[in-house]
Amino acid sequence: MKKALVIITSLILVFIVLFVAWFNYEPTKMSSFVGCVESTINTENLSEVIGINDYVFVGFVEDVYDYNHDRFFHKFPEIIDYYGGPFTECKVNVIKSIKGSIEPGTTFSYYKVGGVNWLRTSIYLPVEEGKTDYYPETGKYYIFRGSAHPDGTVTGGGTYSTDMLEEGIDSTNYEQSAIYQEWVKAYENQILSRYDDSYHYLCTADVYYGDGTYNAKVYADYLEHREENGSSVDKDFHKAVKKGNPKIK
Repeated sequence: MKKALVIITSLILVFIVLFVAWFNYEPTKMSSFVGCVESTINTENLSEVIGINDYVFVGFVEDVYDYNHDRFFHKFPEIIDYYGGPFTECKVNVIKSIKGSIEPGTTFSYYKVGGVNWLRTSIYLPVEEGKTDYYPETGKYYIFRGSAHPDGTVTGGGTYSTDMLEEGIDSTNYEQSAIYQEWVKAYENQILSRYDDSYHYLCTADVYYGDGTYNAKVYADYLEHREENGSSVDKDFHKAVKKGNPKIK
């Protein structure tokens, strides 16, 4: 009996050690997967990519939190819990807004589609291999693109969702960046998608966000449109955005 107890205890300890090691393991291998809303546009054309997004900005990454790795110890918005991983929260200090009304110097959370998978074997990015996208790292400068949800959360993913600025480029000389200049030119010639019949929201960091009333009104119009067409919104989605924006009824 005593021997059996020792064996069981040893097995439990081994399991705990292995679980802790697995739980704390952070993979570095990158893998890609396809399946984004971008299928309706030409992802090779940056002007089209910008056209389907509400926000494009230069940002400095102050910190990152991976959904599948950090969600037990870090609070994520209800809408991110609704979608589930992989997601990466990037605490970004905005250096320059190219599209959208986020003041320079504002720090807010941008949620990138992609991150550590739940098995912790690799980092997933929703982009075809060879396309432009980067997994954000703390202490680096990137150009981000994304769109807001009814609760004001901004997400982005796929080709050109994160474009890293060149070595030596920072908040003092970003205008000299060839990549930055390419994005500005593409924005000036942006192509609004003929397929875009979506309802556009403001993010909480937008100077015009206010108390969330604007987003609540747009969302109410969206619900009315869905009802007129005989369709409904997923109850869990509605619950998630309502928690994030109390103005939503």
